[in-house]
Amino acid sequence: MKKIFSAAALSLCAAGLAAQPTAYDAEKLSNNELNGTARFVGMGGALGALGGDISTISTNPAGTALYRRSDIMITAGFDQHQAKMGGFDESHTQARLNNIGLVVPFPVHSSNILTSVNFGFQYQRRNNFYKNLTLSRVLQNGVSQLGQAAAMAEGMAQEEIWGDENYNPFGNSNVGWLPLAAVNTGVMGEKTDMQGQGTGMYGYGYLLDDKDNVVLPSEAQSAFSSVEEGGIDQTDFSFSFNFSDRFYLGATIGYYHVDYTKNTFYRENYNDPYLGELGYNIYSDNWIHGDGVDFKLGAIVRPIEESSFRIGFAVHTPVFYRLTLTTGFDADAVYEDVDLETGDRFAVGYNGENVVSSYDNMNGYPIDQDFRLRTPWLFNVSLGYTIGTNIALGAEYEYEDYGSCNLKGPDGSNYLFGNSEIDSQLKGVHTLRLGGEYKIMPEVALRLGYNYSSSAYGEGSYKIHASNSINTDTEYTNREALHQLTAGIGVRLTSNVYMDLAYKYLTQKGDFYAFDHVSLDPVSLSEQRHSFLATLGYRF
Repeated sequence: MKKIFSAAALSLCAAGLAAQPTAYDAEKLSNNELNGTARFVGMGGALGALGGDISTISTNPAGTALYRRSDIMITAGFDQHQAKMGGFDESHTQARLNNIGLVVPFPVHSSNILTSVNFGFQYQRRNNFYKNLTLSRVLQNGVSQLGQAAAMAEGMAQEEIWGDENYNPFGNSNVGWLPLAAVNTGVMGEKTDMQGQGTGMYGYGYLLDDKDNVVLPSEAQSAFSSVEEGGIDQTDFSFSFNFSDRFYLGATIGYYHVDYTKNTFYRENYNDPYLGELGYNIYSDNWIHGDGVDFKLGAIVRPIEESSFRIGFAVHTPVFYRLTLTTGFDADAVYEDVDLETGDRFAVGYNGENVVSSYDNMNGYPIDQDFRLRTPWLFNVSLGYTIGTNIALGAEYEYEDYGSCNLKGPDGSNYLFGNSEIDSQLKGVHTLRLGGEYKIMPEVALRLGYNYSSSAYGEGSYKIHASNSINTDTEYTNREALHQLTAGIGVRLTSNVYMDLAYKYLTQKGDFYAFDHVSLDPVSLSEQRHSFLATLGYRF
Protein backbone atom coordinates (compact mmCIF):
# COMPACT_ATOMS: atom_id res chain seq x y z
CA MET A 1 0.00 0.00 0.00
CA LYS A 2 0.99 3.63 -0.35
CA LYS A 3 3.10 5.18 2.36
CA ILE A 4 0.93 8.06 3.60
CA PHE A 5 1.81 9.96 6.75
CA SER A 6 -0.38 11.76 9.17
CA ALA A 7 -0.95 15.41 8.33
CA ALA A 8 -0.91 16.41 11.99
CA ALA A 9 2.43 18.17 11.77
CA LEU A 10 1.68 20.09 8.58
CA SER A 11 0.00 23.05 10.18
CA LEU A 12 2.98 23.58 12.45
CA CYS A 13 5.69 24.11 9.89
CA ALA A 14 4.37 23.94 6.32
CA ALA A 15 4.70 27.71 6.14
CA GLY A 16 8.46 27.26 6.21
CA LEU A 17 8.55 25.03 3.12
CA ALA A 18 10.01 26.62 0.02
CA ALA A 19 10.24 25.57 -3.59
CA GLN A 20 13.47 27.21 -4.69
CA PRO A 21 14.01 28.70 -8.16
CA THR A 22 17.51 28.17 -9.51
CA ALA A 23 19.93 29.97 -11.81
CA TYR A 24 18.60 27.79 -14.62
CA ASP A 25 15.09 29.13 -14.01
CA ALA A 26 16.41 32.69 -13.99
CA GLU A 27 18.19 32.17 -17.32
CA LYS A 28 15.15 30.62 -18.96
CA LEU A 29 12.85 33.47 -17.92
CA SER A 30 15.38 36.15 -18.91
CA ASN A 31 16.06 34.81 -22.37
CA ASN A 32 14.83 36.74 -25.45
CA GLU A 33 13.81 34.79 -28.53
CA LEU A 34 13.77 36.20 -32.06
CA ASN A 35 10.03 36.69 -32.56
CA GLY A 36 7.73 39.29 -34.08
CA THR A 37 6.46 40.08 -37.57
CA ALA A 38 7.61 37.99 -40.51
CA ARG A 39 9.57 40.97 -41.88
CA PHE A 40 11.33 41.47 -38.54
CA VAL A 41 12.22 37.78 -38.27
CA GLY A 42 13.19 37.50 -41.94
CA MET A 43 15.78 40.28 -41.45
CA GLY A 44 17.15 38.66 -38.32
CA GLY A 45 15.62 41.35 -36.08
CA ALA A 46 18.31 43.82 -37.21
CA LEU A 47 15.88 46.73 -37.53
CA GLY A 48 16.76 48.75 -34.44
CA ALA A 49 18.16 51.65 -36.49
CA LEU A 50 16.19 51.05 -39.69
CA GLY A 51 12.83 51.14 -37.89
CA GLY A 52 9.54 51.04 -39.74
CA ASP A 53 8.40 47.71 -38.22
CA ILE A 54 6.10 47.23 -35.25
CA SER A 55 8.41 44.63 -33.69
CA THR A 56 11.05 47.30 -33.03
CA ILE A 57 8.72 48.35 -30.22
CA SER A 58 10.39 45.59 -28.16
CA THR A 59 14.03 46.22 -29.23
CA ASN A 60 14.33 49.95 -30.00
CA PRO A 61 10.97 51.72 -29.54
CA ALA A 62 12.21 54.72 -31.54
CA GLY A 63 11.77 52.50 -34.62
CA THR A 64 8.02 53.12 -34.65
CA ALA A 65 8.63 56.88 -35.05
CA LEU A 66 9.55 56.27 -38.70
CA TYR A 67 5.96 55.32 -39.58
CA ARG A 68 4.16 57.85 -41.76
CA ARG A 69 0.98 55.81 -42.26
CA SER A 70 -1.08 53.77 -39.84
CA ASP A 71 -0.37 50.05 -39.91
CA ILE A 72 -2.24 47.09 -38.46
CA MET A 73 -0.98 43.54 -38.78
CA ILE A 74 -1.30 39.97 -37.52
CA THR A 75 1.30 37.20 -37.61
CA ALA A 76 0.79 33.46 -37.19
CA GLY A 77 2.92 30.41 -37.80
CA PHE A 78 4.25 27.19 -36.35
CA ASP A 79 7.42 25.85 -34.76
CA GLN A 80 8.97 22.42 -35.07
CA HIS A 81 11.42 21.67 -32.26
CA GLN A 82 13.85 18.78 -32.68
CA ALA A 83 16.19 17.39 -30.04
CA LYS A 84 18.86 14.71 -30.41
CA MET A 85 20.40 13.27 -27.26
CA GLY A 86 22.01 9.93 -26.54
CA GLY A 87 20.71 8.32 -29.70
CA PHE A 88 17.12 9.50 -29.21
CA ASP A 89 15.37 11.94 -31.54
CA GLU A 90 12.36 13.94 -30.35
CA SER A 91 10.18 16.23 -32.47
CA HIS A 92 7.33 18.50 -31.45
CA THR A 93 5.29 20.81 -33.70
CA GLN A 94 3.06 23.61 -32.48
CA ALA A 95 1.01 26.27 -34.26
CA ARG A 96 0.74 29.66 -32.57
CA LEU A 97 -0.34 33.26 -32.88
CA ASN A 98 2.96 35.09 -33.03
CA ASN A 99 2.14 38.77 -33.21
CA ILE A 100 -0.63 41.39 -33.35
CA GLY A 101 0.31 45.03 -33.77
CA LEU A 102 -0.96 48.51 -34.49
CA VAL A 103 0.87 51.77 -35.16
CA VAL A 104 -0.94 55.11 -35.53
CA PRO A 105 1.04 58.27 -36.40
CA PHE A 106 -0.31 61.70 -35.47
CA PRO A 107 1.32 64.43 -37.62
CA VAL A 108 2.18 67.66 -35.83
CA HIS A 109 1.68 70.63 -38.18
CA SER A 110 2.10 73.39 -35.62
CA SER A 111 5.77 72.67 -34.91
CA ASN A 112 8.88 73.28 -36.97
CA ILE A 113 10.80 70.57 -35.11
CA LEU A 114 8.37 67.86 -33.98
CA THR A 115 7.09 66.11 -37.10
CA SER A 116 4.84 63.45 -35.59
CA VAL A 117 3.86 61.61 -32.42
CA ASN A 118 3.21 57.91 -32.97
CA PHE A 119 1.34 55.42 -30.80
CA GLY A 120 2.11 51.72 -30.98
CA PHE A 121 0.65 48.55 -29.50
CA GLN A 122 1.92 45.00 -29.86
CA TYR A 123 1.27 41.53 -28.52
CA GLN A 124 3.81 38.84 -29.27
CA ARG A 125 4.98 35.46 -28.06
CA ARG A 126 8.27 36.40 -26.40
CA ASN A 127 9.41 32.85 -25.55
CA ASN A 128 8.17 29.44 -26.58
CA PHE A 129 9.17 26.67 -24.16
CA TYR A 130 7.63 23.66 -25.91
CA LYS A 131 10.08 20.75 -26.17
CA ASN A 132 10.40 17.06 -25.36
CA LEU A 133 13.57 15.21 -24.31
CA THR A 134 14.15 11.47 -23.97
CA LEU A 135 17.28 9.62 -22.95
CA SER A 136 18.34 6.20 -21.73
CA ARG A 137 21.62 5.25 -20.09
CA VAL A 138 22.48 8.64 -18.62
CA LEU A 139 24.79 7.06 -16.03
CA GLN A 140 28.53 6.61 -16.31
CA ASN A 141 31.31 5.79 -13.89
CA GLY A 142 28.94 4.08 -11.47
CA VAL A 143 27.48 7.29 -10.05
CA SER A 144 23.86 7.56 -8.92
CA GLN A 145 21.32 10.30 -8.30
CA LEU A 146 21.24 8.93 -4.77
CA GLY A 147 24.68 10.46 -4.31
CA GLN A 148 23.08 13.91 -4.64
CA ALA A 149 20.26 12.85 -2.32
CA ALA A 150 22.81 11.63 0.25
CA ALA A 151 24.75 14.89 -0.01
CA MET A 152 21.57 16.88 0.62
CA ALA A 153 20.91 14.77 3.73
CA GLU A 154 24.42 15.14 5.12
CA GLY A 155 24.33 15.80 8.85
CA MET A 156 20.72 14.64 9.24
CA ALA A 157 19.56 11.65 11.23
CA GLN A 158 17.28 9.20 9.49
CA GLU A 159 14.56 9.97 12.04
CA GLU A 160 14.30 13.50 10.58
CA ILE A 161 13.57 12.13 7.12
CA TRP A 162 11.63 8.96 7.87
CA GLY A 163 7.92 9.41 8.41
CA ASP A 164 5.40 7.54 10.53
CA GLU A 165 1.88 8.01 11.85
CA ASN A 166 3.10 10.65 14.31
CA TYR A 167 5.52 12.60 12.14
CA ASN A 168 5.22 13.91 8.59
CA PRO A 169 8.62 14.95 7.23
CA PHE A 170 6.91 16.82 4.36
CA GLY A 171 6.11 19.51 6.90
CA ASN A 172 9.72 19.89 8.07
CA SER A 173 11.27 22.94 6.42
CA ASN A 174 14.76 21.56 7.08
CA VAL A 175 14.28 18.37 5.04
CA GLY A 176 14.84 18.28 1.29
CA TRP A 177 12.34 16.30 -0.74
CA LEU A 178 14.86 14.37 -2.84
CA PRO A 179 16.37 12.53 0.19
CA LEU A 180 12.86 12.35 1.65
CA ALA A 181 11.67 10.48 -1.47
CA ALA A 182 14.71 8.18 -1.38
CA VAL A 183 14.41 7.27 2.30
CA ASN A 184 10.64 6.80 2.37
CA THR A 185 10.56 4.62 -0.75
CA GLY A 186 13.27 2.52 0.87
CA VAL A 187 16.17 3.04 -1.55
CA MET A 188 18.28 5.09 0.86
CA GLY A 189 19.06 4.61 4.52
CA GLU A 190 21.55 5.46 7.23
CA LYS A 191 25.00 3.92 7.65
CA THR A 192 26.01 3.03 11.19
CA ASP A 193 29.38 2.39 12.83
CA MET A 194 30.33 -0.51 15.08
CA GLN A 195 28.61 1.20 18.02
CA GLY A 196 25.37 1.62 16.06
CA GLN A 197 25.82 5.35 15.63
CA GLY A 198 24.62 6.93 12.37
CA THR A 199 27.43 8.06 10.05
CA GLY A 200 25.54 9.24 6.97
CA MET A 201 23.15 8.16 4.24
CA TYR A 202 23.63 5.58 1.49
CA GLY A 203 21.55 3.78 -1.14
CA TYR A 204 20.13 0.34 -0.35
CA GLY A 205 21.18 -2.29 -2.85
CA TYR A 206 23.91 0.04 -4.10
CA LEU A 207 27.60 0.11 -3.33
CA LEU A 208 29.88 2.54 -1.54
CA ASP A 209 33.33 3.52 -2.74
CA ASP A 210 36.30 4.06 -0.43
CA LYS A 211 35.07 7.60 0.25
CA ASP A 212 31.56 6.39 1.13
CA ASN A 213 30.08 7.83 -2.07
CA VAL A 214 27.05 6.02 -3.52
CA VAL A 215 27.98 4.03 -6.63
CA LEU A 216 26.06 1.71 -8.91
CA PRO A 217 26.68 -1.84 -10.08
CA SER A 218 28.24 -1.86 -13.55
CA GLU A 219 25.05 -3.28 -15.08
CA ALA A 220 22.84 -0.45 -13.83
CA GLN A 221 20.47 1.19 -16.29
CA SER A 222 18.78 4.57 -16.27
CA ALA A 223 16.25 6.62 -18.21
CA PHE A 224 15.11 10.23 -18.39
CA SER A 225 12.33 12.08 -20.15
CA SER A 226 10.82 15.53 -19.87
CA VAL A 227 7.99 17.51 -21.41
CA GLU A 228 8.12 21.31 -21.31
CA GLU A 229 5.18 23.49 -22.31
CA GLY A 230 4.07 27.10 -22.22
CA GLY A 231 5.91 30.34 -22.79
CA ILE A 232 6.01 34.05 -22.09
CA ASP A 233 3.47 36.42 -23.67
CA GLN A 234 4.50 40.04 -24.10
CA THR A 235 2.28 43.09 -24.52
CA ASP A 236 3.86 46.48 -25.32
CA PHE A 237 2.51 50.03 -25.36
CA SER A 238 4.69 52.66 -26.99
CA PHE A 239 4.93 56.36 -27.76
CA SER A 240 7.53 57.66 -30.20
CA PHE A 241 8.49 61.07 -31.58
CA ASN A 242 9.90 62.15 -34.94
CA PHE A 243 11.98 65.32 -34.83
CA SER A 244 12.55 66.74 -38.33
CA ASP A 245 13.22 63.26 -39.77
CA ARG A 246 16.68 63.42 -38.16
CA PHE A 247 16.14 62.38 -34.57
CA TYR A 248 13.67 59.77 -33.31
CA LEU A 249 12.82 59.00 -29.70
CA GLY A 250 10.62 56.24 -28.29
CA ALA A 251 9.53 54.66 -25.03
CA THR A 252 7.77 51.36 -24.34
CA ILE A 253 6.07 49.90 -21.30
CA GLY A 254 6.03 46.11 -21.46
CA TYR A 255 3.82 43.61 -19.65
CA TYR A 256 4.78 39.94 -19.49
CA HIS A 257 2.76 36.86 -18.58
CA VAL A 258 4.60 33.63 -17.72
CA ASP A 259 2.99 30.20 -17.95
CA TYR A 260 5.61 27.44 -17.93
CA THR A 261 5.27 23.78 -16.98
CA LYS A 262 7.83 20.97 -16.87
CA ASN A 263 7.14 17.33 -16.09
CA THR A 264 10.15 15.02 -15.74
CA PHE A 265 10.64 11.30 -15.22
CA TYR A 266 13.85 9.70 -13.97
CA ARG A 267 14.62 6.00 -13.36
CA GLU A 268 17.56 4.00 -12.05
CA ASN A 269 17.42 0.21 -12.02
CA TYR A 270 19.58 -2.90 -12.28
CA ASN A 271 18.98 -6.64 -12.36
CA ASP A 272 20.08 -8.63 -9.36
CA PRO A 273 20.71 -12.30 -10.32
CA TYR A 274 18.79 -13.47 -7.25
CA LEU A 275 16.10 -10.83 -6.69
CA GLY A 276 15.43 -9.56 -10.20
CA GLU A 277 14.98 -5.88 -11.08
CA LEU A 278 15.67 -3.35 -8.32
CA GLY A 279 15.59 0.44 -8.47
CA TYR A 280 13.31 3.44 -8.32
CA ASN A 281 11.30 5.95 -10.36
CA ILE A 282 10.64 9.60 -9.58
CA TYR A 283 8.18 11.91 -11.34
CA SER A 284 8.62 15.66 -10.80
CA ASP A 285 6.13 18.40 -11.67
CA ASN A 286 6.99 22.09 -11.84
CA TRP A 287 4.92 25.08 -12.89
CA ILE A 288 6.06 28.72 -12.96
CA HIS A 289 3.41 31.34 -13.53
CA GLY A 290 3.05 35.06 -12.93
CA ASP A 291 3.52 38.50 -14.42
CA GLY A 292 6.15 41.18 -14.92
CA VAL A 293 6.74 44.68 -16.27
CA ASP A 294 9.63 46.61 -17.79
CA PHE A 295 10.42 49.93 -19.48
CA LYS A 296 12.38 50.53 -22.67
CA LEU A 297 13.86 53.77 -24.00
CA GLY A 298 15.32 54.13 -27.48
CA ALA A 299 16.67 56.71 -29.91
CA ILE A 300 17.67 56.82 -33.58
CA VAL A 301 19.91 59.51 -35.02
CA ARG A 302 20.55 60.35 -38.68
CA PRO A 303 23.77 62.31 -38.15
CA ILE A 304 24.34 63.38 -41.78
CA GLU A 305 21.41 65.12 -43.42
CA GLU A 306 22.38 64.03 -46.93
CA SER A 307 22.87 60.38 -45.90
CA SER A 308 20.43 57.62 -44.99
CA PHE A 309 22.88 56.21 -42.43
CA ARG A 310 21.30 55.88 -38.98
CA ILE A 311 22.54 54.97 -35.52
CA GLY A 312 20.25 53.51 -32.88
CA PHE A 313 20.55 53.24 -29.10
CA ALA A 314 18.25 51.48 -26.65
CA VAL A 315 18.25 50.49 -23.01
CA HIS A 316 15.81 48.10 -21.35
CA THR A 317 15.24 48.00 -17.63
CA PRO A 318 15.07 44.56 -16.04
CA VAL A 319 11.74 42.79 -16.16
CA PHE A 320 10.40 42.86 -12.61
CA TYR A 321 8.52 39.60 -12.18
CA ARG A 322 6.19 38.43 -9.44
CA LEU A 323 5.99 34.68 -9.90
CA THR A 324 4.81 31.49 -8.25
CA LEU A 325 6.70 28.20 -8.41
CA THR A 326 4.48 25.17 -7.89
CA THR A 327 6.06 21.76 -7.37
CA GLY A 328 5.26 18.17 -6.39
CA PHE A 329 6.50 14.63 -6.98
CA ASP A 330 5.59 10.94 -7.01
CA ALA A 331 8.15 8.18 -6.40
CA ASP A 332 8.13 4.38 -6.21
CA ALA A 333 10.83 1.78 -5.70
CA VAL A 334 11.79 -1.88 -5.33
CA TYR A 335 14.86 -2.37 -3.15
CA GLU A 336 16.90 -5.09 -1.47
CA ASP A 337 16.62 -5.85 2.24
CA VAL A 338 18.13 -8.51 4.48
CA ASP A 339 16.57 -10.71 7.16
CA LEU A 340 18.79 -9.99 10.18
CA GLU A 341 18.13 -13.42 11.72
CA THR A 342 18.72 -15.63 8.66
CA GLY A 343 20.79 -13.34 6.47
CA ASP A 344 18.47 -14.03 3.53
CA ARG A 345 18.04 -11.25 0.99
CA PHE A 346 14.61 -10.30 -0.28
CA ALA A 347 13.04 -7.59 -2.41
CA VAL A 348 10.72 -5.01 -0.88
CA GLY A 349 8.29 -2.87 -2.79
CA TYR A 350 6.46 -5.20 -5.17
CA ASN A 351 2.76 -4.57 -5.78
CA GLY A 352 3.14 -0.83 -5.29
CA GLU A 353 4.01 -0.99 -1.61
CA ASN A 354 6.80 1.58 -1.65
CA VAL A 355 5.11 4.61 -3.18
CA VAL A 356 5.54 8.13 -1.83
CA SER A 357 3.69 11.17 -3.14
CA SER A 358 4.01 14.79 -2.05
CA TYR A 359 0.40 15.28 -3.13
CA ASP A 360 -0.85 12.62 -0.70
CA ASN A 361 1.16 14.14 2.11
CA MET A 362 0.26 17.78 1.49
CA ASN A 363 -3.51 17.32 1.66
CA GLY A 364 -3.75 16.53 -2.05
CA TYR A 365 -2.08 19.74 -3.24
CA PRO A 366 1.32 20.74 -4.62
CA ILE A 367 3.39 23.37 -2.86
CA ASP A 368 3.26 27.01 -4.03
CA GLN A 369 6.12 29.42 -3.42
CA ASP A 370 5.79 33.07 -4.42
CA PHE A 371 9.00 34.83 -5.40
CA ARG A 372 10.31 37.81 -7.30
CA LEU A 373 12.77 37.77 -10.19
CA ARG A 374 14.67 40.72 -11.61
CA THR A 375 16.14 39.99 -15.05
CA PRO A 376 19.27 41.75 -16.42
CA TRP A 377 19.50 45.26 -17.85
CA LEU A 378 19.80 45.18 -21.64
CA PHE A 379 21.86 47.57 -23.77
CA ASN A 380 21.45 47.80 -27.56
CA VAL A 381 23.41 49.61 -30.27
CA SER A 382 22.31 49.40 -33.91
CA LEU A 383 23.26 50.65 -37.35
CA GLY A 384 21.06 51.06 -40.41
CA TYR A 385 21.69 52.10 -44.00
CA THR A 386 19.52 52.21 -47.11
CA ILE A 387 20.71 52.36 -50.70
CA GLY A 388 18.13 54.07 -52.86
CA THR A 389 14.72 52.51 -52.41
CA ASN A 390 15.81 48.91 -53.06
CA ILE A 391 18.32 47.92 -50.38
CA ALA A 392 18.21 48.11 -46.57
CA LEU A 393 21.01 46.86 -44.32
CA GLY A 394 20.96 46.55 -40.54
CA ALA A 395 23.26 45.43 -37.73
CA GLU A 396 22.77 45.27 -33.94
CA TYR A 397 24.73 44.42 -30.84
CA GLU A 398 23.14 43.67 -27.46
CA TYR A 399 24.60 42.92 -24.05
CA GLU A 400 22.95 41.44 -20.95
CA ASP A 401 24.71 40.36 -17.77
CA TYR A 402 22.77 37.29 -16.70
CA GLY A 403 24.87 37.12 -13.56
CA SER A 404 23.00 40.22 -12.35
CA CYS A 405 19.65 38.40 -12.17
CA ASN A 406 18.22 38.62 -8.68
CA LEU A 407 15.79 36.43 -6.74
CA LYS A 408 13.77 37.62 -3.76
CA GLY A 409 11.03 36.35 -1.55
CA PRO A 410 7.49 37.74 -1.86
CA ASP A 411 8.27 40.17 0.96
CA GLY A 412 11.42 41.43 -0.74
CA SER A 413 13.83 39.35 1.32
CA ASN A 414 17.00 38.30 -0.47
CA TYR A 415 17.41 34.68 -1.66
CA LEU A 416 21.04 34.39 -0.65
CA PHE A 417 21.46 30.79 -1.83
CA GLY A 418 19.82 31.31 -5.23
CA ASN A 419 21.58 34.62 -5.91
CA SER A 420 24.95 33.17 -4.97
CA GLU A 421 24.28 30.40 -7.49
CA ILE A 422 23.32 32.94 -10.18
CA ASP A 423 26.44 35.00 -9.56
CA SER A 424 28.73 31.97 -9.82
CA GLN A 425 26.99 30.14 -12.70
CA LEU A 426 25.75 32.81 -15.14
CA LYS A 427 27.68 35.41 -17.12
CA GLY A 428 27.24 38.18 -19.67
CA VAL A 429 25.62 37.36 -23.02
CA HIS A 430 26.63 39.04 -26.27
CA THR A 431 24.13 39.06 -29.15
CA LEU A 432 24.84 40.07 -32.75
CA ARG A 433 22.08 40.55 -35.33
CA LEU A 434 22.61 41.11 -39.05
CA GLY A 435 19.95 41.56 -41.69
CA GLY A 436 19.24 42.84 -45.15
CA GLU A 437 16.39 43.44 -47.56
CA TYR A 438 16.46 43.74 -51.35
CA LYS A 439 13.48 44.76 -53.46
CA ILE A 440 13.67 42.92 -56.74
CA MET A 441 10.71 45.06 -57.82
CA PRO A 442 8.64 47.69 -55.98
CA GLU A 443 6.07 45.07 -54.93
CA VAL A 444 8.44 42.21 -53.92
CA ALA A 445 11.26 42.17 -51.34
CA LEU A 446 13.69 39.39 -50.40
CA ARG A 447 15.23 39.22 -46.90
CA LEU A 448 18.03 37.44 -45.07
CA GLY A 449 19.25 37.53 -41.47
CA TYR A 450 21.62 35.97 -38.96
CA ASN A 451 21.75 35.97 -35.13
CA TYR A 452 24.47 34.89 -32.75
CA SER A 453 24.16 34.79 -28.95
CA SER A 454 26.94 33.62 -26.65
CA SER A 455 26.28 31.13 -23.87
CA ALA A 456 24.86 32.39 -20.57
CA TYR A 457 26.61 29.65 -18.57
CA GLY A 458 30.09 29.83 -17.13
CA GLU A 459 32.49 26.93 -17.36
CA GLY A 460 31.63 24.17 -14.91
CA SER A 461 28.12 25.47 -14.14
CA TYR A 462 25.82 23.04 -12.38
CA LYS A 463 22.34 23.05 -10.87
CA ILE A 464 22.51 23.30 -7.11
CA HIS A 465 19.82 22.08 -4.72
CA ALA A 466 19.96 23.46 -1.20
CA SER A 467 19.86 20.82 1.53
CA ASN A 468 16.21 21.73 2.27
CA SER A 469 15.08 22.19 -1.34
CA ILE A 470 11.72 20.62 -2.09
CA ASN A 471 12.49 20.48 -5.82
CA THR A 472 13.18 16.95 -7.07
CA ASP A 473 14.04 17.73 -10.70
CA THR A 474 17.82 17.45 -10.67
CA GLU A 475 18.60 17.58 -14.42
CA TYR A 476 20.18 20.57 -16.13
CA THR A 477 21.73 21.52 -19.48
CA ASN A 478 24.62 23.90 -20.05
CA ARG A 479 23.74 25.28 -23.46
CA GLU A 480 26.39 26.67 -25.77
CA ALA A 481 26.19 29.60 -28.22
CA LEU A 482 22.95 30.04 -30.18
CA HIS A 483 22.89 30.46 -33.96
CA GLN A 484 19.85 31.50 -36.02
CA LEU A 485 19.51 31.85 -39.79
CA THR A 486 16.48 33.58 -41.27
CA ALA A 487 15.00 34.26 -44.70
CA GLY A 488 11.84 35.92 -45.89
CA ILE A 489 9.85 37.47 -48.70
CA GLY A 490 7.47 40.41 -48.68
CA VAL A 491 4.74 41.07 -51.24
CA ARG A 492 2.64 44.22 -51.58
CA LEU A 493 -0.73 42.88 -52.69
CA THR A 494 -2.43 46.27 -53.13
CA SER A 495 -1.56 49.85 -52.24
CA ASN A 496 -2.81 49.10 -48.71
CA VAL A 497 -2.49 45.33 -48.18
CA TYR A 498 0.77 43.41 -47.81
CA MET A 499 1.91 39.92 -46.87
CA ASP A 500 5.26 38.80 -45.46
CA LEU A 501 6.57 35.26 -45.09
CA ALA A 502 9.59 34.18 -43.06
CA TYR A 503 11.56 31.07 -42.11
CA LYS A 504 13.83 30.79 -39.06
CA TYR A 505 16.32 28.02 -38.36
CA LEU A 506 17.71 27.83 -34.82
CA THR A 507 20.50 25.52 -33.74
CA GLN A 508 22.13 25.10 -30.34
CA LYS A 509 24.20 22.45 -28.60
CA GLY A 510 24.72 21.73 -24.93
CA ASP A 511 25.83 19.30 -22.24
CA PHE A 512 23.04 17.48 -20.41
CA TYR A 513 23.37 16.13 -16.86
CA ALA A 514 20.69 14.06 -15.12
CA PHE A 515 21.95 15.23 -11.71
CA ASP A 516 24.93 16.87 -10.08
CA HIS A 517 27.96 14.64 -9.53
CA VAL A 518 31.61 15.41 -10.21
CA SER A 519 32.08 12.01 -11.89
CA LEU A 520 29.00 12.17 -14.14
CA ASP A 521 30.00 12.71 -17.76
CA PRO A 522 27.70 14.94 -19.82
CA VAL A 523 25.47 13.69 -22.62
CA SER A 524 25.64 15.81 -25.78
CA LEU A 525 22.38 17.54 -26.66
CA SER A 526 21.68 19.04 -30.08
CA GLU A 527 18.56 21.15 -30.60
CA GLN A 528 17.08 22.62 -33.75
CA ARG A 529 13.95 24.64 -34.35
CA HIS A 530 12.29 25.35 -37.67
CA SER A 531 9.82 28.25 -37.58
CA PHE A 532 7.50 29.44 -40.34
CA LEU A 533 5.67 32.77 -40.03
CA ALA A 534 3.17 34.71 -42.14
CA THR A 535 2.13 38.33 -41.57
CA LEU A 536 -0.90 39.96 -43.12
CA GLY A 537 -1.01 43.74 -42.81
CA TYR A 538 -3.03 46.77 -43.83
CA ARG A 539 -1.61 50.30 -44.14
CA PHE A 540 -3.90 53.31 -44.28
